[in-house]
Amino acid sequence: MNLGRKIRRRRAREEEKKAIKKMSKQLEHMQNMPSNCTVCDAPFERTRETVDSWRVECDFETGNIRLLCPEHGPEKQQ
Repeated sequence: MNLGRKIRRRRAREEEKKAIKKMSKQLEHMQNMPSNCTVCDAPFERTRETVDSWRVECDFETGNIRLLCPEHGPEKQQ
């Protein structure tokens, strides 16, 4: 096997491992998502309408996740 090919394959495997670790960390944060609006404490029901209208703000570096109802989303803050 060519030495250059070995190096490329090793780099590709390392990048894939890093991507899997990053994705699993983000998935772990999303599992801890609140079930109420962070601002007004309105309950979040998992239906098509609420999923389309509610907003999730994630800061993966600190692990903070905010769930915002349509009343407190970015359209209402401006």
